[in-house]
Amino acid sequence: MWDKIKAAFGRSLTILVARAATVWGAVTTYGPDWAAQISDPTTSDKIKQVLPNPDVGKWLIAIGIIVELCRWRTAGKPNA
Repeated sequence: MWDKIKAAFGRSLTILVARAATVWGAVTTYGPDWAAQISDPTTSDKIKQVLPNPDVGKWLIAIGIIVELCRWRTAGKPNA
């Protein structure tokens, strides 16, 4: 089981961190909307108060994707 999990990330901690950043960015960007959809405005307001800037989540998504693509480009290549 653990080998399958490690294989999903190409045995790379960098890819794991990039995916975590992408997921965290999606949650912080779209989380308040999800909270509003379940009819709980107080949760939505609390999430918006914690975020320092509404664009932080979008930047995390972009950075996570770029880092993962760069790491996959070099994954499996022998060190030069």
